[in-house]
Amino acid sequence: MEETAKGEAIASFVANFDQINELLELDERILRIPISMLTRISTVHDAIKLKRADARVDTLLGMLRNLRKNDSLAPKLQALRNQCVVLAVSHFTSAVRDIFLAAIVRDLKQGTRASLLSETLSLQIGDLLELGEAPARKLAEAIIAKKDISFQDMKSIARAFADFLVHEIPRSPRGNDIIVAQACRHAIVHNSATIDEKLVRQISSAVPRNVFAVLIVGRPIEATDQDIRTIGSSMVDYLHALPG
Repeated sequence: MEETAKGEAIASFVANFDQINELLELDERILRIPISMLTRISTVHDAIKLKRADARVDTLLGMLRNLRKNDSLAPKLQALRNQCVVLAVSHFTSAVRDIFLAAIVRDLKQGTRASLLSETLSLQIGDLLELGEAPARKLAEAIIAKKDISFQDMKSIARAFADFLVHEIPRSPRGNDIIVAQACRHAIVHNSATIDEKLVRQISSAVPRNVFAVLIVGRPIEATDQDIRTIGSSMVDYLHALPG
């Protein structure tokens, strides 16, 4: 059952990331229909020798096909890509939490991990009454809440799995990709997507990595489609490697 819970968490992340991929293709999806229609019109005009109308259609086609390169649109598309990083990190955080929760529930039910069973929690009577018919899950949630466990950065994730599940997570390029994504997410949300010294310090040890190879203080964060897809792939690989 717990393995199923892990599989469901990963499947949910993949489904959410598929929606992010659709966002990356949003402009192309929007432009595809009018470009297709104008191309057909142009073909008809050419067949019946409507040169003047055909020239106007060709002008519109050229404008639409070059829309992604238009200076006025580029910043908005870049902001969209950056927000895709924010979404990816959010979905990853949720998936890691679900996998950790399922693993804690499994160990509580099996009762074989002495270190987990000896954990001390400060619970009120109302908390105990809320345990209901699924005490293992409620206790697992209480452990996360009472121990103030965070899944928003890789150090905290590694510490949680090591402390409560005796599972060491080794450093790897895919983990480094996620470290950089998390740091960039914070800068996008809290620093107007501007690279500062704090961000550069945070990611200085995240090497080797496959995303955001160069980040310069004072410059804006500019996530590419490839950065985002690589981050998603690294996150999926990382989730599969977690115990569950």
